[in-house]
Amino acid sequence: MSHVIECQKISKRFGGNQVLKDLDLTVDAGESVAILGPNGTGKSTLIRILASVMRQSEGKVLINGSEMKDEAFALRSQIGLLSHTGYLYTSLSAEENLKFYAEMYSLKDPEKRIAELLEKVGLRTRRFDRVATFSRGMSQRLGLARALLHSPKILLLDEPETGLDQEGLDLLWSIIKTDDPDRTVVFTSHNFKSTVQACSRLIILKKGKIVYDAPKGDLTEDGLQALYHDVTGGKS
Repeated sequence: MSHVIECQKISKRFGGNQVLKDLDLTVDAGESVAILGPNGTGKSTLIRILASVMRQSEGKVLINGSEMKDEAFALRSQIGLLSHTGYLYTSLSAEENLKFYAEMYSLKDPEKRIAELLEKVGLRTRRFDRVATFSRGMSQRLGLARALLHSPKILLLDEPETGLDQEGLDLLWSIIKTDDPDRTVVFTSHNFKSTVQACSRLIILKKGKIVYDAPKGDLTEDGLQALYHDVTGGKS
């Protein structure tokens, strides 16, 4: 059986700057994989490549055995993405944004799913308000609803805690865990507490390469912090 996600010798260059270097990675169904590493080490780049919003310079990405470059349009329907860019239209309301994406994914009975998600993310009473009036945290909540709208089997999260207060953080991970417990999740983070609570496996990147990859086991927040600083040389 093929892996849900497989990266084979992935490299990415921006001009003369090589961000990812011959990276190999496999992720199996149901895993929750945290990717940590210093700023500029390629975490966000890797997420964007997995989501097919960016093309690698070399190497292959396979989703459920199909190569991304050949089947990008079809494979996107299996993937939900929440990143710094919310992919939201600020001139539209929360509900209008979700209706737009529901049409894109040809959802059946979208009204029911939209109402369910707006309730889950705490935006039911703001459903008719334009996104331009939302705070950063509210936009992030709506971005999560957009990412989950089509019930993807793979969820990619690039520092999803951005702009969220503690209530928002608790809500984020609660929704991710309960919306589909069997979903495969890959996320980047600088938050050690959220990481140890949410992940089943830890990956640490440094200078575009994987320098640590292991199950979380019984690692605590303090243990993760010590491990991270040891592996990265104290860089954040």
